[in-house]
Amino acid sequence: MTSSVNDLRVLVDNLDEYIHIPGGIDRLKKMILHLAVSGQLVPQDPSEGTGEQLYQQIQIEKQKLIAEGKIKKQKPLPEISDDEIPFEIPGNWKWAKLGNLHSKITDGSHNPPHGDATGLPMISSRNVVDNKITLDNARYLSKDKFNKENERTRVEAGDILLTIVGTIGRTAVVNKEDLPLTMQRSVSVLTPIILNNNYVATCVFPSSYMQSILEEEATGTAQKGVYLNQIKELLLPLPPLAEQKRIVAKVDSLFALIDQLSQQYTAEQAERSKLVASSLARLARGDSTAEQNLALTHLGEVIRTKADAKVLRQTILHLAVSGQLVPQDPS
Repeated sequence: MTSSVNDLRVLVDNLDEYIHIPGGIDRLKKMILHLAVSGQLVPQDPSEGTGEQLYQQIQIEKQKLIAEGKIKKQKPLPEISDDEIPFEIPGNWKWAKLGNLHSKITDGSHNPPHGDATGLPMISSRNVVDNKITLDNARYLSKDKFNKENERTRVEAGDILLTIVGTIGRTAVVNKEDLPLTMQRSVSVLTPIILNNNYVATCVFPSSYMQSILEEEATGTAQKGVYLNQIKELLLPLPPLAEQKRIVAKVDSLFALIDQLSQQYTAEQAERSKLVASSLARLARGDSTAEQNLALTHLGEVIRTKADAKVLRQTILHLAVSGQLVPQDPS
C-alpha cells in the first residue's frame, strides 16, 4: 500500500510533467482509482461501521425483497477463497461477490425487434459512453414492442448499466432524465442494494483491477463478451457506505482538478504552436530583423515537441538551399 501512496505523491509532485506527456493524465487517473478501491484515498473512520456490517444489512434487505416477491431467490454463490483475493484492503472493508450485493443482474434483449422511426429508445453498448447514456444512433421501438422487451429488464433510476459485449466495461448510472429506455444484449443492468451506485460505476468498474479482469474473462471471436454468471462472480472491495460516499467525492474532485489543468495545458499548447509557427516563419524569411533575431535567440524555449523539431529541420533546410544559412564569401 505504501508504494502506491508514494507513487501518487510522485505523480502529484510532478503533475505538470505528467500533463505534458502522452498518456500521463490517464495514468494519473488510474492511480487515483486504484487508491480509491484499495482503501488508500481517504482515511477510515471507525464510527462509520465496517464492510461486514454493511454486507449483513444487504443480505437482510435481499431476503426481505425475496419474501415480498419482488425478486427471485438466487442460487448461493461459492465462498471467496484466499487465493481469489487480488490485493490487500483495510481491515474494516470486506471482499464480496457482485451477485450478493445486487437485487438484479441481467442483460437486454438477445433478439431485438426491428426499430421504428419513432418511439422509445433501446440502447446498445455504443450508447454508454463516459459514464453517460447517449441516444446517438439508438434504436427506437413502438410502445407495444418496448413494453414487451422491457418486461424482463425493467431499467429504473439508480440502476447501473454495464457494457458486456464489444467494448466491455463501460458504465453509467441511470438518471430519471434517461428514462424510459430498454436494452440490447450488449448492455447489462445492475440494481445495487444499499450501495453507493457511483462508487460501483465510477470507481470500481473503471479501475485497472476490474478492467483487467473483464478483459481476461471476455470470450468470443467476432465480438468478445462476458456472461452474466461471470459478472455475478466478480469481487468488489466493500467499504462502509459512508466511506463509499467520501471516496466518490474525493475521486470527483481530483478528476475535476486534473481535467481543469489538462484544459489549461491544451490552451497553452495552442498558443505555443502559434508562437512556434510565427518564430520559424521569421527565420525562414531570413530578414535580419529584431523579430527574427528574437526568434533565433529563444529557439530553445520555443521548440519542445517532435513536431516542433520537424518544422525546425524543414526551416533550416529551406535556409540552406536558399542561401540564407551561411554568409556568402566573394573569394
